[in-house]
Amino acid sequence: MRIKNSLIAVSALTIIFGSADFAKAGKFDRKSKSKAATQDTAVPGTLPPEGAAADSKKVDPNAKPDDKKIDISDLENRYWTAKDTEFSVVQNRLYTKAKKFSVTPQLGVVLNDPYENNVNFGLAIDRFFSEREGIELQAWKTSASDSDIISRIGSNGAVPDRNIQQGYVGLNYVWVPIYAKLSLLEKKILYFDMGVEPGLGVTMLKSATYTTTTSFTPPNSTSQSAITLALDIYQQIFLSEHFALRADFKNHFYQEQIYGATSGNSLSSKTNYSASVMLGLTIFQ
Repeated sequence: MRIKNSLIAVSALTIIFGSADFAKAGKFDRKSKSKAATQDTAVPGTLPPEGAAADSKKVDPNAKPDDKKIDISDLENRYWTAKDTEFSVVQNRLYTKAKKFSVTPQLGVVLNDPYENNVNFGLAIDRFFSEREGIELQAWKTSASDSDIISRIGSNGAVPDRNIQQGYVGLNYVWVPIYAKLSLLEKKILYFDMGVEPGLGVTMLKSATYTTTTSFTPPNSTSQSAITLALDIYQQIFLSEHFALRADFKNHFYQEQIYGATSGNSLSSKTNYSASVMLGLTIFQ
C-alpha cells in the first residue's frame, strides 16, 4: 500500500513540474514571437527598436509629415562632449564702452572732515580699451567752509591745527569686473556696471589760520601738494547708448604737513584719509 501511494505522489510531482516548464518555455516563446512581430510590423517613418541595424534608422521619404520623427542621437552625443567654446554668462550687451571716450561732470561732498563742509566740483574723462579696462583722468575743485564744530570751539579761542582741502588731480586705472541687468518694478530692464579704480594723484591743501584777538595778525596760509594714493569705486546705470548716471565712492590716502593755526610754524606730519561721494552724468562719445 505504501509503495502504491509513493508512486502516485511521484507521478503527481512529475506532472506539476512538467507543466511549469512547459508554461515557462511557452512564455519566452511568446516574447520572441512578439518581438519578431513588432520588427516585421514597424510603422514606416519611425525609428526601429534599440539594437536594430544602422541602415534601418533611415526615415522613409514617402512617409507622411506627421509620421516622421527627428533623429537627435547625434545632438545628444555632442551635448555630453567637452565644450570647445567659452560662453559669457551675460551676453549681447545692449550698451558697450569698448573703444569709447566718456566725459562725466561730477558734484560731491567729503564725508569724514569734522572741521570743514567740503563740496567738490569736478570732471572725469575716461578712455575704455575694452569692456573691462580703461584709464581715467579726474580733477575737481573743493569749496570749503567752517563746520559748526569750528564755530563753537573758535569762540573759546581753541582752534585746531589742520589743512583745508583745495582740490585734486589724478590718473586712475579702470577695471570693470561687474556688468549686470536688473529689473525695475518688473517694468523696465536696467543695465549697469561697477568698477574699481586704483590710481595716483595730487591733493592740494592749505593750512588753516585764525585771529585770536583784534590786534593779532594771523600768519599766512601755507599751501602744499600731497602725493595721493586713490582706490575709488564707481557704479553707473545706463540710460541710453550715450548717457549713464554715475556714482563714485572715493578713498584717498596722503601724507600732509601740519602748521600751527595761530603761529604758522611747521608742527608735524601725518597720514590722512579722505572719503568722498560724487554723483554725475556720463556722456559717451
